[in-house]
Amino acid sequence: MKKFLFILFVFFTLTFQSISVSRAGSIPFGLVDDHLNLVISASDESKTINFYGEVLGLNRISDIELPEKRKMIRYIAGESELKFIIRNKDSSLKESNFNNEIGIQQLTLFIPIDRKKEIIDKILKNNIKLPKFINSKIGSIDISKTLINDFDGNKIELVFLTDELDNYNFNTSGFQLNVTNAKITGSFLRNILGFKYIKNEENQDIFKIGKTLVNLNEVKGSSKKRVGLPGEIEGYSLVQFVVNDVIASRNQILMNGGKIHTEPYKIGDLAIIMFIESPDGILFEFGAALVK
Repeated sequence: MKKFLFILFVFFTLTFQSISVSRAGSIPFGLVDDHLNLVISASDESKTINFYGEVLGLNRISDIELPEKRKMIRYIAGESELKFIIRNKDSSLKESNFNNEIGIQQLTLFIPIDRKKEIIDKILKNNIKLPKFINSKIGSIDISKTLINDFDGNKIELVFLTDELDNYNFNTSGFQLNVTNAKITGSFLRNILGFKYIKNEENQDIFKIGKTLVNLNEVKGSSKKRVGLPGEIEGYSLVQFVVNDVIASRNQILMNGGKIHTEPYKIGDLAIIMFIESPDGILFEFGAALVK
């Protein structure tokens, strides 16, 4: 366990030191920036680069070399970092069908609509089945939505907009969680993690921290879970908070009634991390650099 935590967090300190602290007063736990990140266990480096870099056209930032000849590939979605840990070919992970399982289910990207044709052309060029689009309108703003799967089966919702809305910004990203009880998980997000509950422009229930939106999909009768660390499951694994002080965050979470999955763990003199879990066991990572 500790070995994996080291592998997961080596990149954290390097990333942290390159970011200027811009904590907003309304952001809980002293977040380094006003968004959360997503950690993903991916099976193939070249396919990751092709899908997220070439097809979706996301901005790639520097890779992180990990022990045991492993690599982390990073892209920016809105302002959130997508952190792909490329797993070893011989690694054995919990199998998933990605349907009706409890866990992090979907990533949402908000994209200017003038890029829609470009992305469709790249989808077809890469022999990906063209998805169906659902078109709508809010005021004078046209919206075109679709769902697409990456090469590992992860679901990505593409939301094309003619202009930005208050909650649908091009620097915003969204995560969907499959949960057994939306009311209980909603209370966890608000009361333990400090998300704000809002109604978005489509009158949907959304939980928001800064530029990160989370919506909940209640799955009735599901006994299957896809929750755990990237070394344990495939696909979307962790929602990540980068904070100034993990111990202070831990104490606040416990005061709020939260449950610690992994107590704060110091990586030499470089960093400290911990994991907490939702009522369904979905993991949220907190990390801070010790070297400022």
